Amino acid sequence: MESQNFLREKYRLQNSEEVKSAAKRTEERTGKKLHANTSEGADARIQNYLERLSNIINPPNIEEEYPNFDRKQRNLEMLKRDMHKQFVIKFEDIPEAYFDSIKRKHREEGYGDIEIPYEYRKELAQTIITDQERSLDNWVEYLTSDDAKYPDWLRY
Repeated sequence: MESQNFLREKYRLQNSEEVKSAAKRTEERTGKKLHANTSEGADARIQNYLERLSNIINPPNIEEEYPNFDRKQRNLEMLKRDMHKQFVIKFEDIPEAYFDSIKRKHREEGYGDIEIPYEYRKELAQTIITDQERSLDNWVEYLTSDDAKYPDWLRY
C-alpha cells in the first residue's frame, strides 16, 4: 500500500513506540502476531496503528449507557495532552538566540542594552508554549473533524 510505504519510509513508523504498543494490544486481544520483519509486516503494523488512532478519534457511540459522557472529546483531550508533551517546546529547550534577538531588537529601537530577568524569560517562554499548544490543538481539531476529508495516513 502506498500510504503505509510512505509512512514506513519517511518516518520509520513501524518502529515507533506507538505502533509497537498498538501491535502488542492487538496481539493480546486477537492472538494474531504482527511482525515487522518484512515490508508487508511493517505495513500491517502501520495499518493496525492507523485503525487504532481512528477508533480513538471516532469511538463507538455509548450514549445509551452514559448519556452525559463524550468519549470522543475525552479521547481528543488525551491525544492533545500527549502531543503537547511530545511536540511542544519546553522552557529549557528555548534557544538563547531567541532571548538575544529580543535584546537586539530592544537595542535597535533605541532602548539600549538590557538583560532579561529569569521571571520575564519564563513569561516569554510561556507565550511561545501557549501559542504552540493552541496551534497544535487547532490542527488536531481540524484533522479530526468531519470537514477534513483526508485518509488516516495523511492525517498522521
